[in-house]
Amino acid sequence: MTDAADDYWRAAECVDSYGLDGGRWRWNGDNRNVWRAWLATDLVRMGCRGKRFWMSELSAGPIFRASEETTGAAARNHPLPETPTQPVEPVASDEMLPDDGRVPVAADVRAWSMSGFAAGATGHLDCRFRPLLDGTLFKSHGGYAMDGSRTEKSAMWSKLARWANAPQQKALWQSRPVKGEIGLLFVPESEINIAVRYGKSDFYAEAAFGAYQGFFDNNIQADWIKSLEQFVSDYATASDASEAMLQLGVNEEFEGEDDAARKWYDE
Repeated sequence: MTDAADDYWRAAECVDSYGLDGGRWRWNGDNRNVWRAWLATDLVRMGCRGKRFWMSELSAGPIFRASEETTGAAARNHPLPETPTQPVEPVASDEMLPDDGRVPVAADVRAWSMSGFAAGATGHLDCRFRPLLDGTLFKSHGGYAMDGSRTEKSAMWSKLARWANAPQQKALWQSRPVKGEIGLLFVPESEINIAVRYGKSDFYAEAAFGAYQGFFDNNIQADWIKSLEQFVSDYATASDASEAMLQLGVNEEFEGEDDAARKWYDE
C-alpha cells in the first residue's frame, strides 16, 4: 500500500469487530456528494469480509476544523487560538466540501445514523455527548447543549436508541448486506506503480472512485474486491472470471507451483 493509504482488509483481519469513524459518512446535504458517504462504508464492509462493523465515532454536532493541515502555509495564514470563544471558520481546501462547517440538526443525525445501518453497520456510538469546551474543536461534535441540557438532536439519539433496541428489530441486526451486482478489483501493485511514477497515488484513487461513483449514480451496487481469488469466489459466473483464473494460473506457474497452476487451469 502507498503512503497514507488505509488497508481495510488487513485491519479487519486483526479484530473480531471493526469500528468505522463516523465522520466518513457525513455529508453536507449536497446530493452530488452522497456517494462519498456510501463509498466509505462500502470499503469497510468489503474489508471486513463478513465480520460485523459498527459506527464508532458518529458526531451529532458541527465539525469546526481549521484545516487538516496543521503545519505549512495554511497554518501560518490561519493561526488557531488556543481557546477560541467562537467556532473556528473552516479554511478552504480541496478536501473540504462547501458546507462542512454548517451546524447539523436532528434530521441530519437521523440520516447519518440510518445510512450507516443501511450500509451494514450493526452498532452505534457517538464520540461526544456534549460539545468540546476548549481547544480548536470548541463547540463541536456534541448532540447536547454546551451546558449538558437536552436538545432536539439528543432527543433524536434517544429515539434511535429505542428503535434499534426494540424486539421488532432483532431480525434486522441478524441480517447481512446482499452481495453487490458488480465487483471493483483493487490492485495494490497498480496503485504503487502510479505512486512511483508520479510521486502520489491520486490518479489511481480518482479512477477507482470515479468508477464507483458511476455505478452508484446508476443505482448499481458495486463491491470492492482486493484479490483475484476473492473475485473468482464471489463472482464465479462473471464474464471476467475465466480471465482472472487464467491470470492466477500464470502467476502460480511463474512461481514454479505447477500443481497450483494446474488447479486454476482445470477450473
